[in-house]
Amino acid sequence: MLNCDVWENFTGSKGLDVASTYAGILGFLAFITTLAHGWLHGRPVNSTVVTAMLSMAAFAAAGWVVGGIARRLVDQEVRWRLSQEEGPGALGLKRTDEKIG
Repeated sequence: MLNCDVWENFTGSKGLDVASTYAGILGFLAFITTLAHGWLHGRPVNSTVVTAMLSMAAFAAAGWVVGGIARRLVDQEVRWRLSQEEGPGALGLKRTDEKIG
């Protein structure tokens, strides 16, 4: 059984943002890899740094998109499992055949 508060702390607004984490990691890796590639091949520093910054921006954008998709998929799966294990009341939902109010 999953605790919804713990899950919100992991992926929700209170906790870790998967999209920005993926963006930061992929952008940093692209920047460092491009700098190392330029240094190993004897490329000029100016063009290597510009290329590294462009690759960092491109991979950070890709990481942000992939992280956002991953967060939504995992969040949807956890909500579905909670509703299956504990019923609609676990998510604060009311049955549609009951009168509300």
